[in-house]
Amino acid sequence: MKRMTGYLVMAMIAVALVMPAVAKATPKVEGEIKAVLKKHGELYKARDLKGIMNLYAKGPEVMSIGSEEGKVAIGQGQISAEYKKSFVAIAELKSISSSNFKMSVSGNVAWVYLQIKASLVFAQGGKPLDVKGHFTAVLKKDGKQWKFVQTHFSEVARPLVITFEEIDVNKDGKIDYKEMTVVIPGMTPEQFKSLDRNKDGFITKDEYQGYMTDEQTQVVWARPHNISFR
Repeated sequence: MKRMTGYLVMAMIAVALVMPAVAKATPKVEGEIKAVLKKHGELYKARDLKGIMNLYAKGPEVMSIGSEEGKVAIGQGQISAEYKKSFVAIAELKSISSSNFKMSVSGNVAWVYLQIKASLVFAQGGKPLDVKGHFTAVLKKDGKQWKFVQTHFSEVARPLVITFEEIDVNKDGKIDYKEMTVVIPGMTPEQFKSLDRNKDGFITKDEYQGYMTDEQTQVVWARPHNISFR
């Protein structure tokens, strides 16, 4: 259902052919990487854009990729812009926690995986949302500091369970695109149109309740509707 935005990481496969053997991180290195991840969460919660961008390496290869189609930010400028968008979309990040941390290291390059849980409130409509997802990152040591080279957040997909009445905020018996995007911020106009069977610009209760019986609509809704969250 309601998911915010983020990015996909797959680049180290080819590089692994020329890299030295992967080794388990020493306690010192693991502690340094965990400190970077913790700092990122703290800075995100504080909406400290400058601090967050200081955790990223500089250069054209730096990338942040999300699970929503087409969401690829390359370079500090684009990545910074995506963070700004998420700060506007999220009124409050109430809490964020992680689990199942895994890490590998080879020389001055490390890659990590962890599961994320976050509780947030959307700016539009003030709707609360609990988010679960997978976070992966590639970091490179720059002098004494580990910096993000690539990051990825992919929210775990979940079925739509909200009722028609909950979406129909003004209680006029129909749902317009604006009302729908309050509860599903990632919904595109094309996805909305796929539910609007009579093409009048609104979704009726019958249209809403019957959408899962339509094979084409099921395909649309099988895709993630993601929030911009990294």
